[in-house]
Amino acid sequence: MEFGDLKPDLSHASNLFANSVFVFVAHHSIAGIIKPVRPQKSVYDILFYSFGLGGLILTIESILAAVAFTRVTNTDCNDFPCEIQSLYNENFTAVPFIGQVCNFYPALNVAAVPILTITLRNNLFVMFGITTKSETRLTKALWSFGLTIPVIIIAC
Repeated sequence: MEFGDLKPDLSHASNLFANSVFVFVAHHSIAGIIKPVRPQKSVYDILFYSFGLGGLILTIESILAAVAFTRVTNTDCNDFPCEIQSLYNENFTAVPFIGQVCNFYPALNVAAVPILTITLRNNLFVMFGITTKSETRLTKALWSFGLTIPVIIIAC
């Protein structure tokens, strides 16, 4: 197969939506992550290494996605992959370590939703000037519930 034979197929682009949302929604948490770090002089090193590692992981994920979505199949099933799976993570179950990480990734997304919701809620409180006096448990619960509704709608 030549690279010239590959034609863009955007019909499966929606499969990447959840990963894209997860990556970009994390950016609102940076302020809440940096403030409690002590000593502050180490913040730049921490961010450099964490974003560098995150960038490396996303690059690897992109390469794996390119492999998974090229629609190349082996009919004899002697080599990996035998058939392109409809769920991205299932394409790499046979690969040691990488397969385990890919299969754990959806659980990581689910586990991160409460943390991202809380940090987004707290950042919105600061942005809208909601003071600590008006931050009752009910207010926090209603904001958290409201911020979770889009996640539930997208998941359904």
